[in-house]
Amino acid sequence: MNINAPASDKQRSTLIVWLIVYAGLSLFGCEKSVEQKHDAVNSTPQDLTQTEITEIEQKPTELTHRIKGKPVSVTLRVPKSHVKPGETLDLSVLFEIAPLWEIRAFDALPADTATQLTLNLPTGFQAAKVWESPSPDRSLAPVGHPAYMGKPVFHRHIQVTSDAEPGKQEITCHVSYQACDEFRCLKPAEIKLKVTVQVEKENQ
Repeated sequence: MNINAPASDKQRSTLIVWLIVYAGLSLFGCEKSVEQKHDAVNSTPQDLTQTEITEIEQKPTELTHRIKGKPVSVTLRVPKSHVKPGETLDLSVLFEIAPLWEIRAFDALPADTATQLTLNLPTGFQAAKVWESPSPDRSLAPVGHPAYMGKPVFHRHIQVTSDAEPGKQEITCHVSYQACDEFRCLKPAEIKLKVTVQVEKENQ
């Protein structure tokens, strides 16, 4: 009987060692998991101004700013890529807003939450005084302030004058908005969209 006792003690000692090792690995793994979760919660929000702008179908007359997982995308569009002095461009800014989300109206307060569209035009391009905008809806939030939902489109007429220089000219639109749902608002976003048009000589 005593011959097998040392072997049994050795087995028990080996088992204890393995249990200690397993417990240590498990504890380390749990701590690591908690740290990773903590880092994720406290990660820096994505800066919308630094995201990549993607051109749809390589069209010079249309540019869309789309961010995966975000509720709003914005498109700047002109109807044609070639213009002559004396012609008018119907420039448009199109929003695609996810269901149950909205953006604030032009006159929202405070001002940094309002939707704003600012054009930067080359020499010889003159914009109409105001944007043609759709009527806002009533917000889903309890206060019921004016807001845009769905696919609102904003238009601005651009007159090409005789001062426009022949060649490629860039039209830039600075867009700012704040996306909200019924319970929360995201950080206000500011993006810049740009399209290129070719100005032809008057005698062409």
